[in-house]
Amino acid sequence: MFSTLDTKDSVTYKQSYISSSINRHVSWISCSPPSPPDELGKISHQRIIVQGGYDTDIQTNTLGVNICTTIEHAGKVIDCSFDPLTVFAHEGSMTSMKVGELNPGVSIIIFGSCLGSIFSKRIQVPLSPGWNPSEVLDLDETSEAIPSRCHPFSTAISAIDIHPQHPHRVLATSTGGGVLVASVEDLGNPIIPRGDSAFGSFVTSKWADPTSNLFLASTLHGGVELWDVRLPARAVLRSNYCVNDHISHHNNSTFRTRTYGSTRQAGVVRSLAVHPVRSDLFASGDDDGRVALWDLRSAGQPFALSSEMSHSHCSISNRSGVINDSMNGTTQNNNVNDDHGNSILSNIATTSSATHVSLDSSSAYAGPIWKVAFDTIERPEYGSSPSDGYSGSDALGILFCTEGGALGLAALSSKNGSECLEKKTLISDVASINSFDVYDKSCGREIVAVSERQNVIYAHRT
Repeated sequence: MFSTLDTKDSVTYKQSYISSSINRHVSWISCSPPSPPDELGKISHQRIIVQGGYDTDIQTNTLGVNICTTIEHAGKVIDCSFDPLTVFAHEGSMTSMKVGELNPGVSIIIFGSCLGSIFSKRIQVPLSPGWNPSEVLDLDETSEAIPSRCHPFSTAISAIDIHPQHPHRVLATSTGGGVLVASVEDLGNPIIPRGDSAFGSFVTSKWADPTSNLFLASTLHGGVELWDVRLPARAVLRSNYCVNDHISHHNNSTFRTRTYGSTRQAGVVRSLAVHPVRSDLFASGDDDGRVALWDLRSAGQPFALSSEMSHSHCSISNRSGVINDSMNGTTQNNNVNDDHGNSILSNIATTSSATHVSLDSSSAYAGPIWKVAFDTIERPEYGSSPSDGYSGSDALGILFCTEGGALGLAALSSKNGSECLEKKTLISDVASINSFDVYDKSCGREIVAVSERQNVIYAHRT
């Protein structure tokens, strides 16, 4: 079944398919190039999309594999279709997912669960146009259920990342403060194991340098930390703002942030993205609906920030550990049972008993930002040579998706002599847009996204 979405600005084509799952994660898998034009000049392109969520038909947690076929004519997409290929069940709800390419034609899907387990699935994909679905092979030859590869933590996996330059190297962090660095071939024997600890609760994490020694992370205390896997006992740099703290607490650390326009400090950082070429630059999205741009070379402070969007316009049901009342700034714990009856913590920020509200274009920006990614459509060649600056003329924008139902773009601009990030909406939905992914990062024109109302969304931009 197809549904209608609002599209804005540079989105020239969109299509939405209502699936049987409430998906929280989605990713493209690199596949064959487009087919040659037919006698009418039409070009067909088959790609694979993987998505993770809860299938409401069979009432279980699943990893779905689907075929997305687009038809282009005269440089424009004129049709798009989604065809389910296969579904794999697994234990525990999926909390993070990452896709990497091990070899040409061989991709690996790695994901974590609320039970602290890590799963993987290797898929062989066709490299020639016009392939048949039977040519997509499950290299693990498992049954309909995916067994876990390892169980490194007693708390939920908060993030999984595959290093972009070293696709065999995996980073995993837990909500209990655990860190794991391992080879994809031997996840059960990690290079860096650190179990759950009292050092803090990781919310998300991301590889941060070409050597695969540094990673960025955020915690429930707020702010961003820089970690070195060779020193796994503590963060080497840390920003110092805290959640719901109205007073700035700075010390002599070289990694600290500024307050922009008010004394209110930033909320919990839910998402991180590292610049595709310049590892000293990264973006973040937080619980207050703000996107920030950071430069590690300038004491790690964000040099550009979007405006804050109050939670009062939208109720939020998210995926991590505490209940925050954004109206009065209070916090309380909430115990949630997973599908095995085990008590886990689930972060929910709420102002009423409603589940999802999207009232206007501004409320679409409300609530947590679930994912950020640098937008290569603007300057695909940017970063090919070192640069000492990061001006509005050569900066990449930042794509983001929100609990309020927006898939948007934050672009660097200057106001009153200071740099800030201005948002615009690409797609809006009546429910949370939980995740998105960009196909072919070098051009960034095709996006797939998933929403809380079971939409799988394809969008093509000019």
